[in-house]
Amino acid sequence: MSDQDDEESAGEGWIVSFADLMTLLFAAFVVLYGLKPEGIGDAIKVLTVTASIRETFNETPDTIPEDRRTGPTIQGKAAFEYFKGETLVRPIIKRYRRSENVLNIINKEMMQIKRVIDLKLQDETVLNKRRKKDDSQNQGVSVHKDTNGYVVRLLSSYFYEPGEYRVKQKDLRKLKELGRALKQHGRRISIEGHTDKVPQQGQYSNWELSALRASFIAKYMINELGFAPDRVKASGYADTKPIATNSTPQGRKLNRRVEIRVEYDE
Repeated sequence: MSDQDDEESAGEGWIVSFADLMTLLFAAFVVLYGLKPEGIGDAIKVLTVTASIRETFNETPDTIPEDRRTGPTIQGKAAFEYFKGETLVRPIIKRYRRSENVLNIINKEMMQIKRVIDLKLQDETVLNKRRKKDDSQNQGVSVHKDTNGYVVRLLSSYFYEPGEYRVKQKDLRKLKELGRALKQHGRRISIEGHTDKVPQQGQYSNWELSALRASFIAKYMINELGFAPDRVKASGYADTKPIATNSTPQGRKLNRRVEIRVEYDE
């Protein structure tokens, strides 16, 4: 083959790319023709599809070539000549972030658990005192917001004898009411035992006592209330995660606790 033939073969390579381009353009015009509105109903469908496409692709790239920049150049806020950064009309399709939906579910279920606690778990003396909002953590059972859900906190002084890991017999009814309410929501729960820094005088160390108390509640949830074993886990942290100072009796009382963490899968 001569050099002239090689040059002619190399020069025909653009035909493949040109054919691909024409095929893509043809497909695009066929789709556009299929979206041609015949009436009001079809026009709304076209607008809906258009809004969805714009919403899907309306994302600013991390970096834009300097010769294409016409606006701010901060990462995530750069703009180029074919991108309009402000929406002038209300979008037809409203996108809800999943995190917002989960947050609403958490708030709803958390309030349901709080009502169960107020109506069935709290002592009459607690209910009649009209406690202040900032004093809610001193209650025997309380609910608190968490980063991945919420936490039901059980103070050990209300549920256990000193140095014991079994819940008091008279308080098992409260644990049953709480467990039934949690089971209705079907969430994954993590039960954590905590102590203060004062060494135990009995047969268990702080590590052992915290783990045993969490395990007792976990086994109760599974064996007595029918929780799925793969939806419950227990752990003991001793004094490693205090929520108050260990230098005062009141702080140590708050640190001696069992927490039932209700987790939500994103």
